[in-house]
Amino acid sequence: MKWKFPANSAIAPNAYFMVWADDDSLEKIFHTNFNLSKDSGKIFLTHATGIILDSIAYGTQVSNVSYGRYPNGMATSVV
Repeated sequence: MKWKFPANSAIAPNAYFMVWADDDSLEKIFHTNFNLSKDSGKIFLTHATGIILDSIAYGTQVSNVSYGRYPNGMATSVV
């Protein structure tokens, strides 16, 4: 509940959408107002009502490396 997608944002079926969790909301619109822990953590995608739509646990983060699910919707892998 820390950050909301901008109004009218959409992710097309079978598409990807990158959001920077870098506490740099003065940057372009898809930069969040929070950072992820560099050690590990869990992040949630929720509906405005608070219902959890998806979540992912992540391990130690490496600078300038993005992480995602591969194949889409499956286990976490470096992308």
